[in-house]
Amino acid sequence: QPDIVEMVGFLDYFGDDIAVKLLTKIKKALPIGGILLTANIMPNFERPFVHHVYGWPKMFYRKPEQLKKLLERAGFCSISVVIEPLRVHCLAVARHE
Repeated sequence: QPDIVEMVGFLDYFGDDIAVKLLTKIKKALPIGGILLTANIMPNFERPFVHHVYGWPKMFYRKPEQLKKLLERAGFCSISVVIEPLRVHCLAVARHE
């Protein structure tokens, strides 16, 4: 049974309902005190470029409070969300309590 799960660059491709289902399954796989490290791309200056120039698939851009709300809906506690210096991604650490 894992104590820590790291999932970065995956939630970006799922709508809220599917993301919550996935996060709930991860929480169930963690022991009490287990930690999830995750991230989500935020609305940012590169969005139009990657979608229109590169034809990147649809992504779900989320602000820190939106990522936190998904984690809360999945049942996580002690959630800390930070924004990295370039303001492209928000990162979260959430605990199963």
